[in-house]
Amino acid sequence: MVSKSEVNMSIIRIGDVCTWAKGYQVPRDDTSVDKEIPYLHYGDLYKLYGFRLDLEEKYDQIIKIDADSKIKTEQYLHDGDIVFTFTSETVDDLGHCTLIINPADRPFVTGMETTVVHITNRESVLPAYLNYYFQSRKFQREVRQFVTGMKVYRVHPDDLMDMVVDIPEMVIQKRIVAALDPFSDKILANTKLNANLSNQARVAFSSLMETADLSKAVLSEVADITMGQSPPGESLSEDCAGTLFYQGRAEFGEIFPTPRLYTSEPKRMASKGSVLMSVRAPVGDINLALDECCIGRGLSSIQSNEGLSGYVHYLMDYLKPQLDIFNGDGTVFGSINKESVNNLEILIPSKEDREKFDKLATAIDAIIELNHREILKLQEFRDYLLPKLISGEIDVSNLPLPD
Repeated sequence: MVSKSEVNMSIIRIGDVCTWAKGYQVPRDDTSVDKEIPYLHYGDLYKLYGFRLDLEEKYDQIIKIDADSKIKTEQYLHDGDIVFTFTSETVDDLGHCTLIINPADRPFVTGMETTVVHITNRESVLPAYLNYYFQSRKFQREVRQFVTGMKVYRVHPDDLMDMVVDIPEMVIQKRIVAALDPFSDKILANTKLNANLSNQARVAFSSLMETADLSKAVLSEVADITMGQSPPGESLSEDCAGTLFYQGRAEFGEIFPTPRLYTSEPKRMASKGSVLMSVRAPVGDINLALDECCIGRGLSSIQSNEGLSGYVHYLMDYLKPQLDIFNGDGTVFGSINKESVNNLEILIPSKEDREKFDKLATAIDAIIELNHREILKLQEFRDYLLPKLISGEIDVSNLPLPD
């Protein structure tokens, strides 16, 4: 062990080693995987990418824009740049960032409502280290000081530039990154595996809908629907015992924003394994409730009334294109009410076929849940290590340097 006083540490204003630029604005309808320049869309930062994005690995899947787009030089993404989201409907999402891996320096641009941070002094600051620092709870707490807005929350990038960061000498930065990367690599591996498993279940569900004898029904015939409602603000806490409370964005196969705790007697509950679906734009984003929880405004709980939670899970995912009509055209204020959810027209296979698919889907979801919980534990331990590594409380001098 070494004490903090023994670590050669500098406190640097972020604006002295970085610059920022706004993302390039392109309507989603003008993007396609068949175009030329990869385009990092605001929503995809949450749904598809974690704390780093390797362009070569994702090149074929990432959406793209026309090569003749009028992009400013500072809007291009280079290797080691960091992309932030400083606009969100929830405070918890503010400050989410992704490190760009682009050693070939292929043309790559970030989208509207994102901010690209270029590190200008790489002799002093390692981009991977700075990205880890930005993931720390210390940094996230500091970001909260600069939040403005009510329905849509924002942090101005100039406020980021005025913040300060603890920077040890370069060799220590490299060793800290080497200590944390195995956790991050495992998180990314679990995330990729979960996405693969989810896709397999989707393919199986599509095959079922193409081959089975189907009959007409409405959603309320196979599921019970509960609409969420926000409790009073004083009923919420981040550091006391209580019921898990979820509100806002619900991403399929991804992790929810950190839940707060609902300390009053909860009324709008979702049971473990029920589908949580967003009922405000973007309508139709879904996930599973990992535990019994209270749901807030903007979410609904959809629970099988036949005990077939896996079937209902992938049914709702299959119905997402049908729900896009409630999102409106380019608005963030689209919504769907309970009556409309109850009366969604669906086609269903026989009870025997539903039960057969449910066995497969439930098994897949169980593996996804195990991987999901491991991700949470790995993130928790990585967050625990990060300040200790930065401060020198944990000695990294004997760790090998990364290649």
